[in-house]
Amino acid sequence: LCFRGLTLAQRGDLEGAVQDLRESDELVSYLPSQQGAIYFRSYLADVLTNRGELEEAEQALAELGLPEEVADSGHLIFFLGARGWLRYARRDFAGAAADWERLGRCMEAFDMWNPAIVAWRSHLALAYVALGRRDEALELARKEVEVARSWGAPRPIGVALRVLGMAE
Repeated sequence: LCFRGLTLAQRGDLEGAVQDLRESDELVSYLPSQQGAIYFRSYLADVLTNRGELEEAEQALAELGLPEEVADSGHLIFFLGARGWLRYARRDFAGAAADWERLGRCMEAFDMWNPAIVAWRSHLALAYVALGRRDEALELARKEVEVARSWGAPRPIGVALRVLGMAE
């Protein structure tokens, strides 16, 4: 249910995603110390942020009890992505950029190049646009289009092209 919730969210079915994620939470007691809790709370926070439910999203992440400076870990990429989106939604563009910069370092360190996992370059480009750092935003957006096209999946290509258009 947790991973199906992620899939539904990526397909745009936020209501279905929330239902699956909440049912998952009813069936499995996610302890903050468990690795599965990081995924569950990150996916839930991401969906809630997209629905405009920012306080609930913040609570979902807070329940993990993670410090501001989290470890470089492939398991924390969804957390950094979700926390970045929450900060972006709250217009904390510098905070969002910091999360997405760290996310990018983690993904590259662990050889995760597929933007279908998390489109960190596109996310970061949006934060840079908001911060007035257009040249850096354009560079990231162009690279994301290149990487997305090399993978060939329509969704990451569309995300990358949309952000490139916004940066331009």
